[in-house]
Amino acid sequence: MEHLRLNAFPCAGALSWQHPAGIPPLIVFELMEQAIHITGCDCACFISVAREEPAHGARRAVLARCAELSRVLDGLSEAFDCPWLEHARASLWPTVGSKLCIRLPQHTVFQSLVSTLGFRSSLIIPMPPPRRLERTAALVLGSAQQGYFESIDTMKLAQATGIAMMVNLWHSSSVADELKSRSHLTSDEVALLCAELEGLSSKQIAKTLGLAPDAIDCRFQRICAKLRTKTRREALRIAVAYGYIDDRPAGPRCLSA
Repeated sequence: MEHLRLNAFPCAGALSWQHPAGIPPLIVFELMEQAIHITGCDCACFISVAREEPAHGARRAVLARCAELSRVLDGLSEAFDCPWLEHARASLWPTVGSKLCIRLPQHTVFQSLVSTLGFRSSLIIPMPPPRRLERTAALVLGSAQQGYFESIDTMKLAQATGIAMMVNLWHSSSVADELKSRSHLTSDEVALLCAELEGLSSKQIAKTLGLAPDAIDCRFQRICAKLRTKTRREALRIAVAYGYIDDRPAGPRCLSA
């Protein structure tokens, strides 16, 4: 039996090996094995892509018993050249590979390649992004037997979907943790983003801190560079989505010079 393998697509960076959401990475591998065992299939993969944020962990995959699939995924010019991700972007309903909408030549090539790697029949289970992460994700189960998933038992599908939800939670938390560890925002920079959340202008923030507005703008530029965004509003959206700050109503936040 092949070892479970954790793969990151090019430009994705290394996955965090912390234990986000209280689920250690080893448990994630065991969950993938459970999905394989429950459905009686041959292999499984969990794939995810950032929809509009290529700078934030764009492409990810967790592969179980299908290490060779990494070559196919690495060869994609665009993430949505993968019909599995294309379906997950358009729908949250599970489907089988034979019913996918194959609208691009790249989709046909992809299907042909993966059919030789244990995915002659496939079950695609899309996952909604937790919190506000702009990601498309899906658990894909594969079988070398043609038509294997055409009449999958409803209970098995429900169990596999539950496993997909747990893997999705771990994965999304892992991506968020990685962004935090890479960006290294200081407490003062987080406080500035909170001020942005409250609708304060640079002049208002500067008055509170006893600084010039240009100095505040300069600090926001550093924040944007760390979060790889172009504007402070976009930086705020990323900070909220990835759990840096909570956008629920709260009392006044403390700013410091």
